[in-house]
Amino acid sequence: GHPSLHVLRLHWNVAEIWRAARDGVAPPAASTLEPPATTAIWRRQLDTYFRPLAEDEARMLEAVLRGAAFSEVCAILAARHEAGAAQRAAQLLRNWVEEGWLGSYRVME
Repeated sequence: GHPSLHVLRLHWNVAEIWRAARDGVAPPAASTLEPPATTAIWRRQLDTYFRPLAEDEARMLEAVLRGAAFSEVCAILAARHEAGAAQRAAQLLRNWVEEGWLGSYRVME
């Protein structure tokens, strides 16, 4: 994964507060999130970006970042999506490439 990419579990509505501050509007009151929100944070050039992750995307991305084999990554999705797991995996990988999260890959024999 890209060196600036981090996956965080936010227990507070930090993202909403930050977004409001960025947009120059009054921020919401601080509150806890139940369940916590899994959020990706990364940099592109000098700009910082973030977005919430769906639970399946978060599990898959965490596996990729720890170096899991692709078969393990697919098993994570298959457990959550009985039908369409391969299509979901392809969609997520494409999104990550477009975001610049995946800078390189290697084929293991």
